[in-house]
Amino acid sequence: MIEKIEGFRMGLDPCSYYGDVNVRELVALCGLLPAFIATVAKSGEEDLIKGMSDQYGFGVLHEMKGGEVTEAGVYQYPDDPDLYPILAAEIEGKKIYQYHYGIVAIEQDDGAFFVTRMD
Repeated sequence: MIEKIEGFRMGLDPCSYYGDVNVRELVALCGLLPAFIATVAKSGEEDLIKGMSDQYGFGVLHEMKGGEVTEAGVYQYPDDPDLYPILAAEIEGKKIYQYHYGIVAIEQDDGAFFVTRMD
């Protein structure tokens, strides 16, 4: 059964960076995060950080400061190589990006991103 959730979208490799990687490998890299995102979308929780933290179940998510998420969803941290999103989701207009190393960026109401690790 496929359930339609209004205001929710999700897709792999939004920057077309991983063109040489098999789709199954990309899906495997995502782990449980797509299920967490879908559950938060279905719940109607407006605070995406709280919703994702509740799904994660390992305590409060801690913010990683000092980096930024570009308009295209690329995570940039000083002196580190850029991280391109493996997965992008949108819930009611707010974006969530997943990167390597368990890094996740969650858009807040003000448009800024809360960046954390969910590994």
